[in-house]
Amino acid sequence: MVNPTKQTSNKSNPIDLVDLFYKEKIDFKELLKNRSNSSKKVQEFSLEPLDQELTYNQKSHLLRRSLVGTCKRHYEDLDELSFDEIYDLIFTDESLEEPVNNYYYRRSNQEWNELYGRDDVLPGETFVNNASTERNENDEYENGDWVRKESIESHMLTNIYYQKTSIHWKLFLFLHNLVPTDGGQGIDNKGIWNYYKLIFDSCFGSYKDFIFNITLNPAMLVYLNLGQSQKETPDENYAREVQELFTVGKRPFSMFTEDDVREAARLLVGHRVDYETLFKDGEVSYQHNPWDHDTGDKQFSSFYGNKKIEGRDTEEGMIEELNEFVDMLFYPDQSKLYITRRLYQFFVNPEISDEIEQKVINPLSEVFKSSNYSLTETLKVLLKSKHFFDESNFYSIIKSPYDYVFGVVKELNLFDGVIRNYDQENDGNFSIPERLSNLETRNLYISNPIRWSLSEQGMELGRPPSVSGWPPFYQQPVYDLFWINSVTLKNKIQTVEQCCKWGLWLEDGYNMTCDKIDYLFSYENIEDIDLLLEEMSERLLSRSISEMDKQRIITHSFNGADKIHWTQLVDELKNGNDDSWEIEHIFEKIIFQVFSLGEYNMF
Repeated sequence: MVNPTKQTSNKSNPIDLVDLFYKEKIDFKELLKNRSNSSKKVQEFSLEPLDQELTYNQKSHLLRRSLVGTCKRHYEDLDELSFDEIYDLIFTDESLEEPVNNYYYRRSNQEWNELYGRDDVLPGETFVNNASTERNENDEYENGDWVRKESIESHMLTNIYYQKTSIHWKLFLFLHNLVPTDGGQGIDNKGIWNYYKLIFDSCFGSYKDFIFNITLNPAMLVYLNLGQSQKETPDENYAREVQELFTVGKRPFSMFTEDDVREAARLLVGHRVDYETLFKDGEVSYQHNPWDHDTGDKQFSSFYGNKKIEGRDTEEGMIEELNEFVDMLFYPDQSKLYITRRLYQFFVNPEISDEIEQKVINPLSEVFKSSNYSLTETLKVLLKSKHFFDESNFYSIIKSPYDYVFGVVKELNLFDGVIRNYDQENDGNFSIPERLSNLETRNLYISNPIRWSLSEQGMELGRPPSVSGWPPFYQQPVYDLFWINSVTLKNKIQTVEQCCKWGLWLEDGYNMTCDKIDYLFSYENIEDIDLLLEEMSERLLSRSISEMDKQRIITHSFNGADKIHWTQLVDELKNGNDDSWEIEHIFEKIIFQVFSLGEYNMF
């Protein structure tokens, strides 16, 4: 067994997916042509519910589009459920508790006291909304502490890993991409957590209400400069993006004017981050400053029905102006159409033909509007529809890093795997330290290599490349092809190899590995290698492996042995043979090669 090389978390700038894609100098014209023509093959455009017992492939299609990575337990959750019961389950919201102190092995209470002049919270206690210390002589304060930031990041990844069979976390990623921030420089851990929590809590609510709330969210106030805007020189950054990216969409589809941007900037000025709340218990908050608010009337263009919003000079009046402004953003039909398109591109297909626009997007946008701009009510109609289950939509999207990586680690049950230290095993003296045997603290360490892999594939929570989010979700005509380049492909192979073979690096030579024998017994037909590969392909790829790929996998994995040898090994294992090294070695090769197939990149 090769001793793996330690990996460290990538703290450099996010990789530029667009730049890497075009540097490959591959002729993608034919590929893009095929993609643009694929929507013409759609046979079913109806939004009427399919309303029948779903086949295995249809269940797989639904799960892959609804969850952040699928695994065996999600399929089992759908067993014996009717059509309506399946959707009741998928559209059940989840909860997100505050992160707790699981970093106490990273930094002891004594070290904390030396840094900040007081005790840390106890192990297992929440911290993120506690009053922070003031900055010390080294400009450090509890709200900016890096081990707490790591704990927050670990908490998010752990919750995604343990997600229920619910669309909630997929919607979280949708909103984080559509309305992104980096948490806001200067408001640090409270800022990023409060932003994450707002996104999470808004998934099952009104998108219109969400736009009001995100406007005042401190992370957004910092990210798009609204908190620094002044009435003498109003900043237009958020005023432009809330229209162009978050509600009505870009020109020429939406004909808002530069004057609309300027008037919006005037209306929005005066909202600030209340930095004092960093040093008080509770969330970091905002404040309204009437003295720095433009109290004049704001006149908008015909695109917004020539709406005039009366200027006010009180805090309550500023909120009234903002409410009227948000109402106005959802007045044009373009807002319902734009958000409906983004939902469709994220959950169904990045390409929208004219026929899909007329027969799917237009009527679906009416559902969005009539449901008070509910993302979930709109998605219920879409994901139940005959159109969604049209075969042209199967395997039509390249997986994002989150779908890809979490699909692997969840399927292999890595958070609850086997911890190994190859150096110590070779020395005959192996023990697992408490920080890694304790489930609460162990998750902090296992999240690091996962976050590193996600970053190296071009996507990491709280680190969007721009206010537009990640290009594969919106930038035509390439869309999700941006996920594929020599850098990201290399990392995908490395990640799969680590997960299937020596495991994910934790620290100090310890690796979290898959219990390969336990995973083997999660399949039914394990004695016959051909039947096992068919079962694996159904679960992992939702389609059959080609005969050529099957033979290649067998030849490479068996190293010259015949199929009967595999059957003999399985029989011996079932009969209590404790020497499972050979079967583990063969099976890890099989797992690695199935996950490495190009089909696993598609869903």
